[in-house]
Amino acid sequence: MKKILVMLFAFLIVSSAAFAVTGTGSAQAEIIAPLSVTGVVTLDFGKIVQPTGAEVVTLTTAGVISGATAGHVSGTQTVGEFEIIGAPNQDVTFSVADTTLTGVGPAMVLKNYTFDKALTHPLDATGNSSVKIGGELEVAANQDAGMYIGNYTVTVNY
Repeated sequence: MKKILVMLFAFLIVSSAAFAVTGTGSAQAEIIAPLSVTGVVTLDFGKIVQPTGAEVVTLTTAGVISGATAGHVSGTQTVGEFEIIGAPNQDVTFSVADTTLTGVGPAMVLKNYTFDKALTHPLDATGNSSVKIGGELEVAANQDAGMYIGNYTVTVNY
């Protein structure tokens, strides 16, 4: 009986090794260019006449300004623009955080941005994308006259 068990055990060890197989898999990695983003045109709402009541002034990516004070805006309104550079044909996703313009009076909030491209879109064949930006500027009642300046932050990811 002992002999049978030893032979059976030996058979199982040999037969399990006989059924073992090996294979190979592959691995790869591609290094792509890092992203950069640069503001190239300032988002400029022009000159707004001091409102007697709180106002929201909107500048679209087509350069159209609207809001109760829109008829009282002078100077040149300019749609903002930023450039994204990275790996050709790669999808990028961007976002812009609300910010404030500060000056001689209370800060004004710049928010609800609009863009001429989708928030996720591919870079072109050379790895570039130029994005126009508009938004809404909250102007307080009797906002103090003077220049207000701020920076908006653009975050871009692959």
